[in-house]
Amino acid sequence: MPLYRVSEVKLSYKTRPNQSPRVQVNTSADCYKVLIDNWDKGELEHKESFKILLLNQANFVLGIYTVAMGGISDIQVDIRVILQAALLANASAIVLAHNHPSGNLRPSCDDSAITGRIKSAANVVNINVHDHIIVCKDRFYSFADMGRL
Repeated sequence: MPLYRVSEVKLSYKTRPNQSPRVQVNTSADCYKVLIDNWDKGELEHKESFKILLLNQANFVLGIYTVAMGGISDIQVDIRVILQAALLANASAIVLAHNHPSGNLRPSCDDSAITGRIKSAANVVNINVHDHIIVCKDRFYSFADMGRL
């Protein structure tokens, strides 16, 4: 009998037969629309959330995953959780997203730093980070559009 048993993670993929057609995103505005349509409006201006759009190779949205919920002005993001979700969803690419409850679209130094770290980590497993979008109620900021990705 072995001294140690290793836990096993089993991955399965089941397509729902009656699921609605997947949405394709090709621009930051497309991503924002998908995000804002699926964001809890009661939380948008209350506390920070960090989410990812999971995309297949043709940029069709596989899903939206909430990585972390934070406080009024900050959030702790675990890069391993992001990569785990992307790998389990068989995503080829991701779009990072978080909200600023204050309504200020300007990215913080921490926003820029975490974007770089996530992009580097995702690159190791060949997952593209297409954008990082800061979501506010009526507008957004795109790292990709501003040449900061």
